[in-house]
Amino acid sequence: MNFAKTTRETVALCDASGLPMWLLKGRGADAWLVERNVDVPAEIYASTHLAGGETGGGASANGAWVTRTGADEFLIESKNGERHQLLEDLASNTPEQGDLFAMERQDAVFVVTGELADNVMSQTCGIDWERTAPDLVVMTRVAGVSCSVRRRSLNDTTGFVLRLDPTYGIYLWDQLLRICEEEGGGVVGTGELFGEMS
Repeated sequence: MNFAKTTRETVALCDASGLPMWLLKGRGADAWLVERNVDVPAEIYASTHLAGGETGGGASANGAWVTRTGADEFLIESKNGERHQLLEDLASNTPEQGDLFAMERQDAVFVVTGELADNVMSQTCGIDWERTAPDLVVMTRVAGVSCSVRRRSLNDTTGFVLRLDPTYGIYLWDQLLRICEEEGGGVVGTGELFGEMS
């Protein structure tokens, strides 16, 4: 029996804090993205998918997200651990013009996925996820901790990506792990999870 596969399908918790992510902020941020052929999201907390290895729109198994987090602020993050070209551009050619700047983020990022992921989230968060558009970032509290949460498809089942202040990481990890274990799941590594993300 493949323990990791069984755990992942039931309910799995993964620490994805090591995935690359950058914040682009300031006047001209949207123009900087447009210059790189990014279909810039218009609404706050809406996202654009970038296909793997490209700086154009379109969903793919790999690639990156660009999420508008403010009027002149965008979070750019790896989707599955791949260092997308846009992330490479930010790392090697950090924008410094006027008040436009980019900085690498050091958030804690946890992923809850599997058939019983909804059960874990319903015990820790008051959002009705069935009424929430997939891939829309929602600001909420999970087990009392302020988080941004994105619901997405992971391995053909529901998954949730939680982003939070790392100072609360150990506390929230312990709360989520306890519930996952009560539901018959456990921890999986990024290699097991991201190898088959969709």
